[in-house]
Amino acid sequence: MTTTVEKIMHAPTLLKKEASVCRASEVMAEKNIGSILINVGERYMILTERDILTKVVAQNKKPGEIKVSEIAADPVYMVYNTATIESAADTFEKHHIRRLPVVEKGKKGNIIVGIITTRDVAEAPFNYFHKSKIRGGRDVKVEKIMREITVVDPDVTILDAAKIMAEKDIGSVLSKKDGFHGILTERDIVRMVAKNTSPEKSVGDVMSELTHTVSFGKTIRDAIEIFEKFHIRRLPVMKEEKVIGIITTRDVANAISAVTKDEYFKGICDYAGGSGWW
Repeated sequence: MTTTVEKIMHAPTLLKKEASVCRASEVMAEKNIGSILINVGERYMILTERDILTKVVAQNKKPGEIKVSEIAADPVYMVYNTATIESAADTFEKHHIRRLPVVEKGKKGNIIVGIITTRDVAEAPFNYFHKSKIRGGRDVKVEKIMREITVVDPDVTILDAAKIMAEKDIGSVLSKKDGFHGILTERDIVRMVAKNTSPEKSVGDVMSELTHTVSFGKTIRDAIEIFEKFHIRRLPVMKEEKVIGIITTRDVANAISAVTKDEYFKGICDYAGGSGWW
């Protein structure tokens, strides 16, 4: 039995094209989501956290004066509701994207019925992967897939941090103040826009403490458990009380997929068909 994306998709959140970026940030913060679909006549555009970061905050523009239609993008890639999880994962990996609108064929053309993210696709394999006897990839060490971290001074402003994130095309920066490590993510920045926080405030004043990390030498399986338990998508990698790298849900999913893709997804489909854990 093949599991399709309609089993894991979310209902899309919609906004009118006249809404401001500030209003969009409020909605994203309230619902704890990373994207919104914008209704523009007979088509839809997509607005993401990254759009707000790179096109508004990093350019020091006023979010209350910019309409969402001015910075949202036409979704170049979509996926049918009948597509398999595997094909969606392939699209994410091939095009380096994190979100896909889900469409259904209608009498007058395609209709958007949902949206899925890399996290949605990853969490399904995570659950099965953790409970199964499939060995491919699960004992890979986190240091094999971690990325380099970007560290900024705690006195750097939110504006400058946003510029760095936009320039490097990354979703977070790390810092250290008064003896503790902190992290600032693009989602944090969207929430600050929603609260009308000044971009001139320092990173050290607004960053979140690193409460969840994974130790050097731990396996992907260990990281999976942390991702699942705390519903997060980034994990700094620690070695001797120092942050030496960072991994994301996408890194883990891609690593497992690369090691044992055919067996992995076959197991997911068999498990879903037998136990109905969706």
